[in-house]
Amino acid sequence: MTSKLVKVKIGFSNEWGDAIEALANFSSSLEQMEVSYAKFIRQDIQYAKMKHLSIVLKRVLPVVPLIRAYPNLRSLELTVGGSNGLAFRGDRIMTMMGHRYRSINELSQLKGGWEVLDYVQSGIPELYVLGLSCTIHYLDVYLSEIRETHELCDILGDCHPSTLRIRAQKLDKTDIENIARIIPLDLDHFILSIDLSSYSPDEACDMLVGRFCQLFDR
Repeated sequence: MTSKLVKVKIGFSNEWGDAIEALANFSSSLEQMEVSYAKFIRQDIQYAKMKHLSIVLKRVLPVVPLIRAYPNLRSLELTVGGSNGLAFRGDRIMTMMGHRYRSINELSQLKGGWEVLDYVQSGIPELYVLGLSCTIHYLDVYLSEIRETHELCDILGDCHPSTLRIRAQKLDKTDIENIARIIPLDLDHFILSIDLSSYSPDEACDMLVGRFCQLFDR
């Protein structure tokens, strides 16, 4: 079967199939793809027109198959979760295995990788393990725990975004200070999306305006 299919949303059962191989008949036309619970294995099939990729996985994957299959990618959305494998939640990320996967992905990009991505959205643990070493213009990350700021600092050093968005649930004043300390001063735009419903307007103003103004004046 062949056609000029340009956009697809597909789900796999239990990581049963290789998304690169499964959609090979549309490799010459696909531009956007949403895929869940698939594997990415084949490295000899290229989707030259693919620009936007959204992936839901049970575990962080090797980055090389993505780079080789989608060499002209512009945006990547990555969500990792599930009861099996490396979901990297709770006590997950700073295990030896998490560091090992990051090192493997970093070394693999020395032979070639994406130069620039316009937009990347992901949780910090999975993005840290993915180890992207290209410039990312707009980086949109989820902060689930304040200790993830250590990994975010490494990520920022790798991808040098011009726009950074951090999404979080509830943060206290110390958390805000920790975030502000690692924000690069050469950002064009910084967006912080948090839940302030438990604070009064004055407290919220002090947390955001007061703390960031003091810490960015450095």
